[in-house]
Amino acid sequence: MSYNNQNGESLKQQQEKLKPSRANRGSFVVTVIIATVLVAVLFLFVVEVANNRSEIRRNNEALEAIKQEERLLALENEQLESYANGENFDEFIERHARDDMGYADPQERVFRVN
Repeated sequence: MSYNNQNGESLKQQQEKLKPSRANRGSFVVTVIIATVLVAVLFLFVVEVANNRSEIRRNNEALEAIKQEERLLALENEQLESYANGENFDEFIERHARDDMGYADPQERVFRVN
């Protein structure tokens, strides 16, 4: 006994119609491959953007450190220029003698800790 639909097709004929053809399966595989490649490219792009952002952050931190060092050197330069102009020259000599040469004022007691 064979069951036919309204158009007179048997169940087997209906099933054959519903099976994907080889051409459809091939285009599906190509579509999956293209989608996979696109996802991989998108992933690599996101990783690259994240790496660039972290590199930018590190560079900004380094730039801030350099700017801070520049400010400190500018202050030291101003101080040295004032010493060179004869202003606070005694202070410069005293600081140099204490810090760089290890001298002390005659009224001071120096304690060395090892």
